[in-house]
Amino acid sequence: MTAATVQDELDVFLDAVAYPASPSRIYARRAIVRAVEQAARAEDGLVHISTVRHHLPAWVSGPIIGATISALHSSGHLRATGAYRRNGDNASRNGAKPAPLFFLAVPIPAEWSETDKS
Repeated sequence: MTAATVQDELDVFLDAVAYPASPSRIYARRAIVRAVEQAARAEDGLVHISTVRHHLPAWVSGPIIGATISALHSSGHLRATGAYRRNGDNASRNGAKPAPLFFLAVPIPAEWSETDKS
């Protein structure tokens, strides 16, 4: 399998998680986009998973959060800054794991949240 093929398969997988057909997952995606925008406003355009989580409702699950952040990065809305911060508090086993810091470079149009690419 070539590197391009592996990346293509990864992109298909991320799209399947980030662009779900299920209404509840579409609502989750909408909530994640709002949380990303709120985090960016609070941090002068910077977006990190630890600050996004503060704006998310409790019912949004982890896998769709990561997939949506990845999709926003792949689509050019979020740009990596090259910096990393701790993933969160010590409540989770990944709390000390570094996670990338992004910059909200391109406004996220409302229809992006509503798009179903599955």
